[in-house]
Amino acid sequence: MPWVRVVLPVMILVIVLAGCNGRSRTSEPTTAHNIPEAAVGKERSAPPASGGSRAPNSGSETVPSSPSDRITLDLPATSDGGTPASEAAGPNAGSSRFVVPHGTLVRLFPLDTVIGQLADPESSDPLTRDVYRVTDRFLKGVVAGEVREALFAAGARARLEDLVSYQLEEVPKITGYRIGTVTDLANGNATCAVRLLSRTGRASGEVYVAQSGGSWYISDVLVDFAALGDAYPVRDKRFEPGAETPLVGVP
Repeated sequence: MPWVRVVLPVMILVIVLAGCNGRSRTSEPTTAHNIPEAAVGKERSAPPASGGSRAPNSGSETVPSSPSDRITLDLPATSDGGTPASEAAGPNAGSSRFVVPHGTLVRLFPLDTVIGQLADPESSDPLTRDVYRVTDRFLKGVVAGEVREALFAAGARARLEDLVSYQLEEVPKITGYRIGTVTDLANGNATCAVRLLSRTGRASGEVYVAQSGGSWYISDVLVDFAALGDAYPVRDKRFEPGAETPLVGVP
């Protein structure tokens, strides 16, 4: 039929043109703004050829921030105005931009408003530990209402036993105590400030200890036990550590 001879070539031409148009779209070059940022970085971070050096602007290297974005800590000059030793030693000696303070760690204990700094039972000083130990055992007995005569020095045992027994009967019940710093009196003698607490008042004083046969014993007790029956006065000013001198335990 004549019309078939005309229509068939036209349809074949249309199909061929449509196929060519589709191939041209898929093979269209990708522009930079169509490439994801991650893909760009991955493509730029390809490893260099063997034996060569990495280009300074390689995509795998971090772009340095501007000077205004950097935070640095400059080391102070030495006492003679020179350069700190760690910086003068050169870049291989370690970072000189940060200072880490170092020193000896010290255990800190509270300050009593009367007897001052309290003693450390785990002090590195053997004298402090020994004196604290015997004083602590003695005062624990006082709080329990007991007279631990075995802790008294032989030459003062009878006197101290009578003293402590009498005071425990006369004063209000002792509910607590504090032990201040230890003072070495030489020749095997030492003392420490103490403070006794009751529901009514406070009593401060000193406990003396003496060494005998490698052990420490209570040799004297100088405490104002009668103050435990007096109403404890309320302080009318704030306690300032270092500005006030303790009343007890100061030579």
